[in-house]
Amino acid sequence: MNNREYSCIPELVRRIDGWEDVKIDLCSEKLVPLSTSNSLIVKPMYYLKGIPGAINECYARQSIASMLEEASLSLPVGYKFIIWDTWRPVEVQQSLFNNFRKALSVKHPHMNEEELITLTRKYVALPSNHVLKPSPHITGGSVDLSLVDDQGKLLNMGTDFDELSSKASTRYYEIKRKDNTLDSHEVEFLHNRRLLYHSLTSVGFTNYHEEWWHYDFGNQLWGKVSNKKAIYSAIYI
Repeated sequence: MNNREYSCIPELVRRIDGWEDVKIDLCSEKLVPLSTSNSLIVKPMYYLKGIPGAINECYARQSIASMLEEASLSLPVGYKFIIWDTWRPVEVQQSLFNNFRKALSVKHPHMNEEELITLTRKYVALPSNHVLKPSPHITGGSVDLSLVDDQGKLLNMGTDFDELSSKASTRYYEIKRKDNTLDSHEVEFLHNRRLLYHSLTSVGFTNYHEEWWHYDFGNQLWGKVSNKKAIYSAIYI
């Protein structure tokens, strides 16, 4: 890796409340399987975990498949994206929402139901296949991913996928660096997140700031961050 990747600092994103109100100009792009690409490693995490309704493939819109191929060209030699989740059936979205809410209720036993729902929505959108307000993953416009090196080893990003803590925030280690509280071993996490962020945002993806692994294109979440109209609504295989 080189300093070009290291110098790409994830930008500060303001609150994205109201992303469900972004207008959608529907396009007719289809879903395509990502496992057919030699540039990507596909490991459908929720299928492997036995989440109800999850499938043994990662589908995404055609543009996203092309953008991932383009982004892979900027990675160090031998590095690849590992894809964990993309398009989701609404059943999977509901299962994840329920599971996250349950896990957070254990971590925060004094929260009431409204507070728990609000916190859960920080990590997983409300299940919806409504044409005007679909959950981001149900559009095929979201991708959860990370990087492996030339030995096939996952790059350490400082947390596991689906970590339910502030450490999952994309800029967590940037803030520690700014505050001069970044430990020497955490520099690696900061650099790895910058590499992932640079490679994807340089081709048009936006990042969901609460999750270092979540990137969007074409859906309402992307539209809110990029100040554009969305082009993807709910889609079905």
